[in-house]
Amino acid sequence: MKSVANYFDFILDTVSAEHDYNIYLSMLKVRGVMVCVGLPTAPAVVPPANLVFFRFVIEMATLK
Repeated sequence: MKSVANYFDFILDTVSAEHDYNIYLSMLKVRGVMVCVGLPTAPAVVPPANLVFFRFVIEMATLK
């Protein structure tokens, strides 16, 4: 994973199973965006400091 650390501007996460979002966030550049469209059964756990200091944006898909 070190070879892709801070590599991506955008990640589209389609995983519906429980997984560690922080692994994907570590692959984003500063001000990177991750969009989650999967429907995991447990809430996402992301330390707020990761979002503030690295200016990451996480978007979650909603069903209407």
